[in-house]
Amino acid sequence: TVGAGLLVQWTGWQAVFLSTGLACLAGMGLVMLAARIRPEPSETPAQAQPLAGWSWTISRHEGVLASLAGCVWILYNSGFIMIVSFAPAMLVARDFDVAEAGVLISIGTWVYMLAIPTGGWLSERLQRPNVTMVSCFLLATVIVAAVPFVETVVVLFALAGIFVGIPTGNVMALTVETVRAENRNMGVGLYYSFHYIGLTFIPMIAGWALDLSGSNAAPMFVGAACTALAIGVLGLLRFVQLRSLPGAAA
Repeated sequence: TVGAGLLVQWTGWQAVFLSTGLACLAGMGLVMLAARIRPEPSETPAQAQPLAGWSWTISRHEGVLASLAGCVWILYNSGFIMIVSFAPAMLVARDFDVAEAGVLISIGTWVYMLAIPTGGWLSERLQRPNVTMVSCFLLATVIVAAVPFVETVVVLFALAGIFVGIPTGNVMALTVETVRAENRNMGVGLYYSFHYIGLTFIPMIAGWALDLSGSNAAPMFVGAACTALAIGVLGLLRFVQLRSLPGAAA
């Protein structure tokens, strides 16, 4: 992110895609290396038997919870996605060049990376995952909505990185909480399916809002609204969980 704008200016946009592709290739190599050196897990006789055919083993209840968890993930991340996707055009409209815009936005990304482990430590100390998630979602909503109105946006980018990064571990742990270990592969698949569906349509909606309004602020408002909506979806997830507890229907 930091060097993308500089690469465009120095060599052209093709270099950005080439460098990204090489980074992805290096990541694939590391995954293959890690998979080869990882010790094989012990298998029970039932696990060792080959499946005669594909079967849907995850329960409807677990599927609903995994899907809601995926919706929480993409909705709460939407504000930060709007910053990364649409803030460059807003900064260029404020007379920043492309390289400067890329550097300013990347500050939020660096802060985000640092905030993730910090958030994990903080959550362990507080033992209040719901409070951590809801408070961070609220703060991120306000920060993203304020971006169009503040001149010193680098501060807001950094704050967005903090409050989007802190609850990351809690949100990703929702699949562990809601899906049994034997169904976790399918549960994570559902989780990321909803993530990528949202990643497809939410920026599209933000782009339409930008085209219809002609204002660079519109995508930020879409992102802030989605981040706020994540609170409601998290509440629905917790409600479904509580309804499944023994004696909940009584």
